[in-house]
Amino acid sequence: MQGMEKLEELIRELNKRGLAITQRAQSLYEIQAILSEIDGLKSEIEKLDAQIGFLFIDEDKVQVRKSLKTRVQGLLMKLEEIAKRIS
Repeated sequence: MQGMEKLEELIRELNKRGLAITQRAQSLYEIQAILSEIDGLKSEIEKLDAQIGFLFIDEDKVQVRKSLKTRVQGLLMKLEEIAKRIS
């Protein structure tokens, strides 16, 4: 009977580890998606920087750029939360 108990314990432990691996993989995909979104937002910010102008400033584009920068900051905070969660 002791061999059966050890087998059951081993199965439970493998299930726990499998769940941990699945959770880490999910976190990795989430991190990759966030980094990709940040790259896209930074690209848009750079385009807006070139379009805003110096003498005749387009206030709408300035506001959009500000909103994009705020979104980047929010995503960076989300990355920090994920890092705390998985460490």
